[in-house]
Amino acid sequence: MKTTIEIGDDLLAKARRAAVREGKTLREFVEEALRQRLSSLGGVPVFRLRKHAFTGRGCHPLMAEGHWETVRDYAYRLG
Repeated sequence: MKTTIEIGDDLLAKARRAAVREGKTLREFVEEALRQRLSSLGGVPVFRLRKHAFTGRGCHPLMAEGHWETVRDYAYRLG
């Protein structure tokens, strides 16, 4: 994929020189640098659901079967 980004002249010049020293194209050099930086971020954080405990006497008798229509109708009656 092609994209356009703005890079400061001094940084681009340093990157070009470093790429030449390593025998790489500027594209290869920049892609490698981006991969290294992104891997250091550790990836996407894993979502962890916190454990919760609730006190009470359990499920309301009308909700015990768990039919959506029963739950919905009961919720609307409470509102």
